[in-house]
Amino acid sequence: MKRVGWDFRGKAHANLGAPVMRVRLIDSRALVYRDMDLHGLSVDEIVAGAEFDMGGVKKRNGIEWREVTLSGGLRGYVVGNTNVFVIKKASLLENETNVYGGPSDLLSLPRPLRRVITLM
Repeated sequence: MKRVGWDFRGKAHANLGAPVMRVRLIDSRALVYRDMDLHGLSVDEIVAGAEFDMGGVKKRNGIEWREVTLSGGLRGYVVGNTNVFVIKKASLLENETNVYGGPSDLLSLPRPLRRVITLM
């Protein structure tokens, strides 16, 4: 059995493992199917901007599918060409930095982003 993993853009690559990642839907909508069958029953619909967990790629009858787990715990499959944005955790190294809403000084957010130290 071929193992499949993800690169930083959410594209599938063979032999990298299949970590679960948090994603946000870019497409206007995506149907969630109980089984890997386009003619089967869809159990839910994801709308643009929704966040959910996405796992590995599986292929059945020539169609790629991605395993998903929605926030309510519902699990299923979406078609493999579903466009998503992979959410990544980042760390701020400076104590404070300016954040912009786009590539212009005019799109500055109201206040700078400050580093917060969390003790565990």
